Amino acid sequence: MNRLDRAHVSERPNTSWMERAEQEAATRIFNCYLLETGSAKATIDRRARQLRLVLANSGVCLSGELEHVSEMGHHAYRFPLYEEHSGSDSLRPLSCKEVVTLILQELCAMHPAADVAVRCARLREQVDNSTAHIAAYLAHAAQPPRQHDLALVVAEQSLRCGHPLHPTPKSAQGFDDQALHTYAPELGASFRLHYWAVHRDELAEEWLMLGEQDAQLLPDEARVTASLLLGDAADDYALLPVHPWQSQYLQRENTEVRRMIGEQRFIPLGETGPLVYPTSSVRTVWSPEQGCFVKLPLHVRITNYIRVNTREQMARTMDAARICAAYRDELETGPLRLLMEVGYRSVNRDSLFAELAVVYRESPSALIEQGDSWFPVASLLEFDPCSREPLLSRCMSSSVRNRPLDWITRYAQVFLIPVLDVFARLGISLEAHVQNSLIRLDEEGLPVRCLIRDLEGISIDRRLAAEQGWIGNLLSADSPVLYGREAAFERLLYYGVTNHMGHVIATVARQSHVAERTLWQQVRHVLAAEAAQHAPFHAVVSALLEREALPAKANLTSQLLERGETPVYIAVPNLLCEREHV
Repeated sequence: MNRLDRAHVSERPNTSWMERAEQEAATRIFNCYLLETGSAKATIDRRARQLRLVLANSGVCLSGELEHVSEMGHHAYRFPLYEEHSGSDSLRPLSCKEVVTLILQELCAMHPAADVAVRCARLREQVDNSTAHIAAYLAHAAQPPRQHDLALVVAEQSLRCGHPLHPTPKSAQGFDDQALHTYAPELGASFRLHYWAVHRDELAEEWLMLGEQDAQLLPDEARVTASLLLGDAADDYALLPVHPWQSQYLQRENTEVRRMIGEQRFIPLGETGPLVYPTSSVRTVWSPEQGCFVKLPLHVRITNYIRVNTREQMARTMDAARICAAYRDELETGPLRLLMEVGYRSVNRDSLFAELAVVYRESPSALIEQGDSWFPVASLLEFDPCSREPLLSRCMSSSVRNRPLDWITRYAQVFLIPVLDVFARLGISLEAHVQNSLIRLDEEGLPVRCLIRDLEGISIDRRLAAEQGWIGNLLSADSPVLYGREAAFERLLYYGVTNHMGHVIATVARQSHVAERTLWQQVRHVLAAEAAQHAPFHAVVSALLEREALPAKANLTSQLLERGETPVYIAVPNLLCEREHV
């Protein structure tokens, strides 16, 4: 991070940015609560844009106005909200912190348990942590924009408020202020990785193609540093990149690591190599000079859980990558492309594997050559703190902004149809949520290409895998990527339809003032027209269009119950279903 970047974050967030961050927190928690309790219909008068919610546990009645009412739960509020006093016309304005407190108390009362108060306190800490970070990110975003040679870096690092239906989208417990300023993508971070020399006897790794991993993926500076420090013993060691924060954490906190260093099984080489840029996921960094992304473990609680890379996650990653590599030509039809994971490296000790496992992901040259036209979908949909518009709106020509139905048609053709088609033909369900998906826009702002990344989240229909001869050949029978067809389809529907299309349509509806149901109906027509031409695709589309409900993650409930890795799911109305439009 250069001096200019540090100047942007040296001042503490002022009151106005903290107030805005508290509004973002209250909006997310209120929307999560309404979605997960199914109380939105009884609470919100859509025509008048008024809300009135009686909290059964406390007896408090919350009321207020909305700026935007969303069919998929992405409501926007006019703050403050108010507490109605029983038997009186008087209203008491509530601070956003008071709103959050009331909702969390109500949620805790709905899930009684011996330790619910402790869990609620932990959740409140995470909410406060996330809110403080959002305030810092908004303050930074309000500074004059800096120039950057890599346009994709700017897009990756512009997701300042995060998941709109998550109670703590920017919590990062473990990062102090200094670490946040040094490593947070939202603050424009860039840094060099640390490298450890790991004795080859300790190594655990798997690659799609055996051979020249070190030569292809490791920077020259790291190899030179290792050669100078290790001398004739250099061939006995392999190099492992480690996030600088993780390297310091393990050497400070982990006695086994210190012992291994003392025995020269691990030899920390320090900071070396080119600058890398943290992406929107925080722990995955982009190294344009090396031509790859690196997914790094961080012993930091980011949103729901500590972000390390377990053996099961590595098995999922490599099994999914093996299938995708073998059938890449059949997967990448039309506008859809994948960012392929090419391998992982760690140490073969159960106590340290997850803390040191790194995944290498390809980085096609187009992300540099066409960087100003590629965007993580999540960053396109977030509303700018100054203009109060989504980045998507600023990427569109005036002509395209005036044709929201045409735009959503193109989006369905570029994203949704290919993702559903891959499942229909190959039984591969992509974890294509808005942060895992990149969209390329043309000069007018119309979608033309889609990239899906992070193959760990892929799930594969076990029956189709068996029919295609993958089991026993490319996959073991107990591979963690294998699911029953319905379970794989449910995951596809949540990530690709509820999460992804739901957020896209809610954003387009809010900026264009076209009803969400109208946009969903347009998507239905596009899917039905395409399905009429292809039999396997027709079966999948019919199953989608005939469902009255879609799966959705209950992120607020899941976080209270501390089920980040095994979240609670709920059902929400499927606005693609014709019966929903009657």
